Amino acid sequence: MSSGHHVASWRYPEANAEGGLDFNHFRKIAETAERGKFDTIFFADGVSVRDRGQDKDIISRAGHVA
Repeated sequence: MSSGHHVASWRYPEANAEGGLDFNHFRKIAETAERGKFDTIFFADGVSVRDRGQDKDIISRAGHVA
């Protein structure tokens, strides 16, 4: 799952580049939603290898790693 994207997000000092791989990142999102009185949150499952025009051999190896 991605935590969002913006072209210049790397410039934000508190940006968490590994947020999509960190359980605590999602815990903080849930706690923020809870403080905002949200009843439900949904984290979409996005586990896959996406073809974005890369070399097919690289994509194949990435699939084996995942």
